Amino acid sequence: MSLKVIVSGAGVAGLALSHWLGRVGATTIVVDRAPRFQALGHYISLKGNGVEMVRRMGILDACEARAAPIEEVHLRQRADLCAPSVTCSRRARVFLTKYCAS
Repeated sequence: MSLKVIVSGAGVAGLALSHWLGRVGATTIVVDRAPRFQALGHYISLKGNGVEMVRRMGILDACEARAAPIEEVHLRQRADLCAPSVTCSRRARVFLTKYCAS
C-alpha cells in the first residue's frame, strides 16, 4: 500500500516536506488556507543547513539564479549599543561578534 499524506501549509516547510515525502514514494496533497498559490517574493535567507538542503533537493542552481544581492546590512540593538554597517558581496556570510559603544 502506498503512503498518502496531507501536508498542512504551503510555506517553505510544507513544500519541502512534500518534496521529501515524494522522494521516498509517498503521494502528498498540500493544503493551505490561501485560496490559490501565489509567488509572493518573500525574502528567504539560506545559510548552512538550508543551503545543504536545497542542494540535496536539486534546486540550488535555481535558487542561486534568483538570488538578490545583499549590499548592506544594518544591525540595531539597544540605544547604548551599535553595530557597524557592513558592505557585503552577493555570497557574503556576515558574522558580527563585537558591538561598539555609542
